[in-house]
Amino acid sequence: MANKKTYHIIGAGVAGLYTAKLLKKKHPRSRVIVYESAEKIGGRCMENFSQSLDCRTDNATHVVLNCNALTRNLIGQDKFVHKIRFWDLEKNAFVPVWRCLKESRLAVFNTPTPDWRAKLFLYRKLFPFLGLRAYFSAGTLGKDLYLPLVHYADELRLGWVWKGIHAQQDYLSELIFNRGKVTLTPDDVVVSAIDSYAYNRLFGGYDFAYQAIDNFFFRTSMALTLPSAAKMLGLIKAQGQWLFCSPDYAAVTISHVTEKFDERAIWQEICTLRHYNSAFMPRFDRRHFPRATISQDADNNRKRPSSAQTFYKNLFICGDWTMKNQPCCIETALQSARRVCRFL
Repeated sequence: MANKKTYHIIGAGVAGLYTAKLLKKKHPRSRVIVYESAEKIGGRCMENFSQSLDCRTDNATHVVLNCNALTRNLIGQDKFVHKIRFWDLEKNAFVPVWRCLKESRLAVFNTPTPDWRAKLFLYRKLFPFLGLRAYFSAGTLGKDLYLPLVHYADELRLGWVWKGIHAQQDYLSELIFNRGKVTLTPDDVVVSAIDSYAYNRLFGGYDFAYQAIDNFFFRTSMALTLPSAAKMLGLIKAQGQWLFCSPDYAAVTISHVTEKFDERAIWQEICTLRHYNSAFMPRFDRRHFPRATISQDADNNRKRPSSAQTFYKNLFICGDWTMKNQPCCIETALQSARRVCRFL
């Protein structure tokens, strides 16, 4: 018998939209409704038009390695062209990748002390790092990743903020939004694809500590020239940790932010690396994300759910934070969508 259920997916980030795709392909006659609190889709991968830069950028620069199969298949293998390389700013030279495991862990887990189970997962999946190819976004995640997924939703409701629920015993009977209530039938299924902070405020039980990330965007008249014609560099002995050069701007990412960084000092590091003394400070845009990811240390890792199922029999969860022992990233967001669909 054909599946004619209605699936209510809350959250139009990567996890929610990929869930919509998997459900619609598996059950073409089902109805898939996606709710999003913002007025645009994409979640943490959202595109923005920067007024200060006068160009489009992603919410933050995202890096995907070619070993991340689900993301690679969605984006396209041909986009993975960048080598993972590290540059020592003091020695003015490249550093072998195998000597930069600490920097790699910090970038992946956004904490200097990730849980050993998470580190084991990383090393088993990514080691050896040498030879890995990467993709990094430059205002391109929309067309490359999440915009093609929107078409699998039968209905997309933007500006719908999830405020609460009504339940009868162990089933959700009603979803409460800022724009109204949605009554659920016994066959309806709800998938929460919201972030851990919003989920905790609604349901409790996941009181995580969070880590911040800073992103700096510098508007350049042309793509910057880096050593060995690299477009992406990990930085050693520098305030900035990752440098990305696209045709319109240069971007610097700093993980595990515990202090305020000066954009002039960050720009000076770029000039030092290039052996170029800039006579002016370019237009820039700083974006600070105080809850960029949960802190993926041992204490927080223990709190992460190990299943897509919840107390309520018609409520399931997905999102990178729901994947215990794995880094919070695009790939795990997609894996969580695939996992939740196995239950459905």
